[in-house]
Amino acid sequence: MVYGIDPLSPFDLTPWSLDQKPSADAAARVEEIKKIHELVRSKIEKTNKAYQAHANKHKKKVVF
Repeated sequence: MVYGIDPLSPFDLTPWSLDQKPSADAAARVEEIKKIHELVRSKIEKTNKAYQAHANKHKKKVVF
């Protein structure tokens, strides 16, 4: 999720120099990762709502 790949060595985690230009494939990969993160976020929110509904099923609303 975080990197999209399993780093094989510490060299895989080193940042690139700033003089290299990102390619069009890199931009597409960034968009793909953003979509995956949004999908994961929505699934987590949906799951949390389901857990909340299940936990609050037998609670009664108290009005003072």
